[in-house]
Amino acid sequence: MKRAQLAMILLLVLATSSCERSEREMQREREDVGRTGDTPPPRAENAQPTAAPKATDTAVRPGQETVGAREQIPLAKDREAEAEIKAAKGQKLSGDAELKEMAGGLHITIAVKDAPAGMKAVHIYDRGDCSNIEAASTGKHFAPKGERHGVPGSSEHHPGDLGNITIADNGEGRLEIMVKGANLKEKDPMSVLGKTIVISSAKDTGAEGSAGKPIACGVIEKE
Repeated sequence: MKRAQLAMILLLVLATSSCERSEREMQREREDVGRTGDTPPPRAENAQPTAAPKATDTAVRPGQETVGAREQIPLAKDREAEAEIKAAKGQKLSGDAELKEMAGGLHITIAVKDAPAGMKAVHIYDRGDCSNIEAASTGKHFAPKGERHGVPGSSEHHPGDLGNITIADNGEGRLEIMVKGANLKEKDPMSVLGKTIVISSAKDTGAEGSAGKPIACGVIEKE
């Protein structure tokens, strides 16, 4: 009887020892798998996720222009001017001109209404007097360096040559042009301040006298 009891105890001890050994082997296998990367290791309790780097915003500061991602030179508020276009005697057209000094020169926008249809020459004259444009109160074309008359884009022309404005059948027309070298600086030889914008009755072909007679005028003044 005692032998049977001893044998039973021995079997229980062997079984317990075998189970403990199996558990240890399974634990080692799990640790090996974690080290090889097949299964992600557990994250620490206090670990924080890593934030992705934040992209730097490209801000456009007020008062600047941009092209693509490049910043341009800010427009100076004291370098803007305007001209009220008034008709000569016997005409009824009206309009206005806006002038803005920029890095590349002087940007001029002219808009008119109630004008006769067709292409009409536009020039800057060197005197600020629209009182009698039929009698040349506006002086001569603005040519500060003695340049010869022409049309924009030609090999020879002066800053006063603004080309032609196309008037539609409804009497409206618009012209935008950049005049290189011209500006709105006080007493500067290339400044058009105090000069006049004159619209003529015919198309300017570049030849002297091709523009016809003046039909409207406006003095360029600071806004």
